[in-house]
Amino acid sequence: MTPDANISDSATPEAKQLSAVEKVRRLLDVAPPEEFQSEWTKFYAAEKNIIPPVTHSLVIFRLGNEWLALATKAFQEIAGRSPIHSLPHAKKEIVLGLVRVRGELLITVSLAALLGINSTAQQDTDSRKVRFIVLNKEGDRFVFPADEVYGVHRLAAELQPVPSTVANAAATYTRGLFHWQNKIVGCLDEQLLFHSLNRSLS
Repeated sequence: MTPDANISDSATPEAKQLSAVEKVRRLLDVAPPEEFQSEWTKFYAAEKNIIPPVTHSLVIFRLGNEWLALATKAFQEIAGRSPIHSLPHAKKEIVLGLVRVRGELLITVSLAALLGINSTAQQDTDSRKVRFIVLNKEGDRFVFPADEVYGVHRLAAELQPVPSTVANAAATYTRGLFHWQNKIVGCLDEQLLFHSLNRSLS
Protein backbone atom coordinates (compact mmCIF):
# COMPACT_ATOMS: atom_id res chain seq x y z
CA MET A 1 0.00 0.00 0.00
CA THR A 2 1.35 3.45 -0.91
CA PRO A 3 1.69 6.19 1.72
CA ASP A 4 -1.26 8.02 0.17
CA ALA A 5 -3.55 4.97 -0.16
CA ASN A 6 -5.53 6.03 2.89
CA ILE A 7 -6.32 9.39 1.30
CA SER A 8 -9.49 9.03 -0.72
CA ASP A 9 -10.52 11.06 -3.69
CA SER A 10 -12.98 12.78 -1.42
CA ALA A 11 -10.25 14.06 0.91
CA THR A 12 -10.30 17.76 1.58
CA PRO A 13 -7.91 20.08 -0.35
CA GLU A 14 -6.13 20.80 2.93
CA ALA A 15 -5.39 17.10 3.45
CA LYS A 16 -4.10 16.70 -0.09
CA GLN A 17 -1.88 19.76 0.33
CA LEU A 18 -0.42 18.36 3.55
CA SER A 19 0.35 15.13 1.75
CA ALA A 20 2.20 17.00 -1.03
CA VAL A 21 4.18 19.02 1.50
CA GLU A 22 5.17 15.81 3.25
CA LYS A 23 6.51 14.37 -0.02
CA VAL A 24 8.61 17.48 -0.63
CA ARG A 25 9.92 17.37 2.93
CA ARG A 26 11.01 13.76 2.51
CA LEU A 27 12.86 14.62 -0.72
CA LEU A 28 14.66 17.49 0.95
CA ASP A 29 15.67 15.30 3.87
CA VAL A 30 17.55 12.94 1.58
CA ALA A 31 21.30 13.67 1.69
CA PRO A 32 22.79 14.56 -1.73
CA PRO A 33 25.48 12.30 -3.21
CA GLU A 34 28.99 12.86 -1.91
CA GLU A 35 30.23 13.75 -5.41
CA PHE A 36 27.57 16.48 -5.66
CA GLN A 37 28.69 18.13 -2.44
CA SER A 38 32.36 17.88 -3.42
CA GLU A 39 31.84 19.55 -6.82
CA TRP A 40 29.88 22.50 -5.45
CA THR A 41 32.35 22.96 -2.58
CA LYS A 42 35.16 23.28 -5.13
CA PHE A 43 33.08 25.70 -7.23
CA TYR A 44 32.38 28.14 -4.40
CA ALA A 45 35.91 27.86 -2.97
CA ALA A 46 37.58 28.66 -6.30
CA GLU A 47 38.96 32.20 -6.71
CA LYS A 48 36.78 34.29 -9.01
CA ASN A 49 38.48 36.44 -11.65
CA ILE A 50 36.16 39.43 -11.84
CA ILE A 51 37.14 41.86 -14.59
CA PRO A 52 35.64 45.31 -13.99
CA PRO A 53 34.27 47.10 -17.07
CA VAL A 54 36.51 49.75 -18.59
CA THR A 55 34.82 53.15 -18.43
CA HIS A 56 36.19 56.28 -20.06
CA SER A 57 34.74 59.69 -19.20
CA LEU A 58 35.24 61.85 -22.28
CA VAL A 59 34.21 65.22 -23.71
CA ILE A 60 33.29 64.97 -27.40
CA PHE A 61 33.74 67.91 -29.76
CA ARG A 62 34.07 68.61 -33.49
CA LEU A 63 36.83 70.31 -35.47
CA GLY A 64 35.86 70.66 -39.11
CA ASN A 65 34.59 67.24 -40.19
CA GLU A 66 36.45 65.39 -37.44
CA TRP A 67 34.82 64.26 -34.21
CA LEU A 68 37.32 64.08 -31.36
CA ALA A 69 37.35 63.44 -27.63
CA LEU A 70 39.55 64.18 -24.65
CA ALA A 71 39.48 62.85 -21.11
CA THR A 72 37.08 64.84 -18.95
CA LYS A 73 39.83 65.43 -16.39
CA ALA A 74 41.67 67.58 -18.97
CA PHE A 75 38.73 70.01 -19.30
CA GLN A 76 38.07 73.03 -17.15
CA GLU A 77 35.03 74.53 -18.84
CA ILE A 78 33.29 75.42 -22.09
CA ALA A 79 33.11 79.17 -22.59
CA GLY A 80 31.29 81.43 -25.01
CA ARG A 81 32.96 83.18 -27.92
CA SER A 82 35.01 86.34 -27.25
CA PRO A 83 37.60 88.37 -29.19
CA ILE A 84 41.12 86.94 -29.60
CA HIS A 85 43.96 89.39 -28.88
CA SER A 86 47.12 88.84 -30.88
CA LEU A 87 50.30 87.74 -29.14
CA PRO A 88 53.63 89.07 -30.52
CA HIS A 89 56.31 86.61 -31.68
CA ALA A 90 53.98 83.63 -31.42
CA LYS A 91 53.76 80.73 -33.86
CA LYS A 92 50.55 82.03 -35.38
CA GLU A 93 49.59 78.78 -37.09
CA ILE A 94 49.09 77.22 -33.64
CA VAL A 95 49.11 80.06 -31.09
CA LEU A 96 46.25 82.41 -31.93
CA GLY A 97 46.72 84.88 -29.08
CA LEU A 98 44.96 85.64 -25.81
CA VAL A 99 41.29 85.40 -24.94
CA ARG A 100 39.50 86.63 -21.83
CA VAL A 101 37.68 83.94 -19.84
CA ARG A 102 35.97 85.01 -16.62
CA GLY A 103 38.13 88.14 -16.54
CA GLU A 104 41.41 86.26 -17.02
CA LEU A 105 43.54 86.24 -20.18
CA LEU A 106 44.39 82.73 -21.35
CA ILE A 107 46.51 81.51 -24.25
CA THR A 108 44.37 80.53 -27.22
CA VAL A 109 45.60 77.85 -29.60
CA SER A 110 44.39 76.26 -32.80
CA LEU A 111 44.00 72.59 -32.05
CA ALA A 112 42.86 72.18 -35.65
CA ALA A 113 46.20 73.50 -36.94
CA LEU A 114 48.15 71.24 -34.60
CA LEU A 115 46.20 68.19 -35.78
CA GLY A 116 46.19 69.18 -39.44
CA ILE A 117 42.41 69.56 -39.61
CA ASN A 118 40.63 72.11 -41.79
CA SER A 119 38.37 74.03 -39.41
CA THR A 120 36.73 77.45 -39.68
CA ALA A 121 36.01 77.78 -35.95
CA GLN A 122 38.70 80.38 -35.33
CA GLN A 123 37.39 82.64 -38.14
CA ASP A 124 33.64 82.07 -37.85
CA THR A 125 33.00 84.49 -35.00
CA ASP A 126 29.26 84.75 -35.68
CA SER A 127 28.47 81.03 -35.52
CA ARG A 128 26.39 80.07 -32.50
CA LYS A 129 27.94 76.62 -32.53
CA VAL A 130 31.49 77.89 -32.08
CA ARG A 131 32.63 77.53 -28.48
CA PHE A 132 35.88 77.99 -26.61
CA ILE A 133 37.05 74.92 -24.73
CA VAL A 134 39.30 75.58 -21.75
CA LEU A 135 41.83 72.84 -21.02
CA ASN A 136 43.60 72.51 -17.68
CA LYS A 137 46.25 69.96 -16.81
CA GLU A 138 48.12 70.49 -13.57
CA GLY A 139 47.92 74.25 -13.95
CA ASP A 140 48.74 74.37 -17.66
CA ARG A 141 45.77 76.05 -19.30
CA PHE A 142 44.92 76.53 -22.95
CA VAL A 143 41.83 77.64 -24.83
CA PHE A 144 40.89 76.44 -28.29
CA PRO A 145 37.87 77.15 -30.52
CA ALA A 146 35.72 74.19 -31.58
CA ASP A 147 33.09 74.04 -34.30
CA GLU A 148 30.73 72.12 -32.04
CA VAL A 149 30.72 70.60 -28.55
CA TYR A 150 28.58 67.59 -27.68
CA GLY A 151 29.52 67.31 -24.01
CA VAL A 152 30.42 64.48 -21.63
CA HIS A 153 30.13 60.89 -22.82
CA ARG A 154 30.85 57.75 -20.78
CA LEU A 155 32.34 54.97 -22.86
CA ALA A 156 32.07 51.52 -21.25
CA ALA A 157 34.36 49.76 -23.69
CA GLU A 158 37.98 49.50 -24.78
CA LEU A 159 39.27 51.98 -27.33
CA GLN A 160 39.95 50.52 -30.76
CA PRO A 161 43.46 50.89 -32.21
CA VAL A 162 44.16 53.47 -34.88
CA PRO A 163 44.65 51.75 -38.27
CA SER A 164 48.28 51.69 -39.39
CA THR A 165 47.16 52.99 -42.78
CA VAL A 166 46.20 56.34 -41.24
CA ALA A 167 49.25 58.59 -41.36
CA ASN A 168 48.30 62.17 -40.55
CA ALA A 169 48.94 64.58 -37.69
CA ALA A 170 45.66 63.73 -35.97
CA ALA A 171 46.57 60.03 -35.91
CA THR A 172 49.84 60.89 -34.12
CA TYR A 173 47.89 62.41 -31.23
CA THR A 174 45.13 59.77 -31.19
CA ARG A 175 45.38 56.94 -28.68
CA GLY A 176 42.28 55.10 -29.86
CA LEU A 177 38.94 55.20 -31.67
CA PHE A 178 35.36 54.47 -30.69
CA HIS A 179 31.94 54.50 -32.32
CA TRP A 180 29.37 57.08 -31.22
CA GLN A 181 26.06 57.93 -32.92
CA ASN A 182 27.15 56.35 -36.21
CA LYS A 183 30.39 58.33 -36.13
CA ILE A 184 34.00 57.34 -35.53
CA VAL A 185 35.52 59.49 -32.78
CA GLY A 186 39.24 59.84 -32.18
CA CYS A 187 40.26 59.92 -28.52
CA LEU A 188 43.24 62.24 -28.17
CA ASP A 189 46.25 61.67 -25.94
CA GLU A 190 46.16 64.59 -23.49
CA GLN A 191 49.75 64.03 -22.31
CA LEU A 192 51.16 64.36 -25.83
CA LEU A 193 48.76 67.19 -26.64
CA PHE A 194 49.83 69.37 -23.69
CA HIS A 195 53.49 68.60 -24.39
CA SER A 196 53.16 69.84 -27.96
CA LEU A 197 51.16 72.92 -26.97
CA ASN A 198 53.79 73.91 -24.42
CA ARG A 199 56.52 73.44 -27.01
CA SER A 200 54.63 75.73 -29.42
CA LEU A 201 55.11 78.57 -26.92
CA SER A 202 58.90 78.29 -26.82
